[in-house]
Parts: sequence; structure tokens; C-alpha cells
Amino acid sequence: MKKFDFRLHRVLQWRELQKQLQEERTRNAVQLAAEARDAASTLIEQGRAAAKQIQLGGEASVLASYPAFSRKLDQQKQEAVAQIQGLDAAVAKERKRLVEMHRNVELLTRLKEKQHTDWATENEREMQQFAEEAFIGRIQSKARARSSVG
Repeated sequence: MKKFDFRLHRVLQWRELQKQLQEERTRNAVQLAAEARDAASTLIEQGRAAAKQIQLGGEASVLASYPAFSRKLDQQKQEAVAQIQGLDAAVAKERKRLVEMHRNVELLTRLKEKQHTDWATENEREMQQFAEEAFIGRIQSKARARSSVG
């Protein structure tokens, strides 16, 4: 009996490589989204710190520049929110691709396992048949030897 050979082995390897690359792309997208959230949190903290400084009483130049600073901060927050939304959409897209890649690998893996099981069953059947034929051959050989002696 020949050894087991999964004809789609190279395809399976290629799909596994695709899945690994997609995992990396997904991790990168998640990291970018996390960094954008951190940057947005920093902006919020800067706004709170500036507002607190104004409440505690600041110099006239600080008080005069606060409205412009506040507008700029609001604009940056809006940009950060838009960026986060875009990155979240990108993360969702990458995760969807990852699920698809995982399914592709899983499908080929199950096919390989089924083919291996079928091969093993056929191999076992052939070995059993060979053993039976060998046993019958020995019995017939002994019977011939006895009949020629007697």
C-alpha cells in the first residue's frame, strides 16, 4: 500500500500562510486603533487640564488664548473620532477576512483528515485481505504437503 498523500497539501500550506499573514494584518489594525484611542484620550486630558487651569485662575494671556485652544482641541477631537471610526471599520474588515481565512484552512484540514481516515481504512482492509490470503496459502501449502506425503 502506498503512503498517504494529500494532493491539496500545497494549497493547505498556502492557505495557512495566508491565515498567518492575515492574523498579522489584523493585529496591526487593532494596534493602530488602540493608538488612535490613546491619542484621543490624551487630547481629552489636555482639554481637562486646560479647563482646570482656567478655573484655578490663570494669567491674562492664558485666558485670552483659551477660546482658540478650545476650538483647536475640539477640531482635533472630531478628527480623532473620525480616525477611530475609520480604523474600527478597518479592524472589522480585517477580522472578517481572518474568519474567512480560518474557514479556508479548517475546510482543507477536515478534508485532509477525512481522506487520511479513508486511506487508513482502505489500508487496513488491504492488510487484512493480504493476511487472509497468506493464511489460506499456508493452509493450502500444508494440506498439499500432507497429501503428497500420505
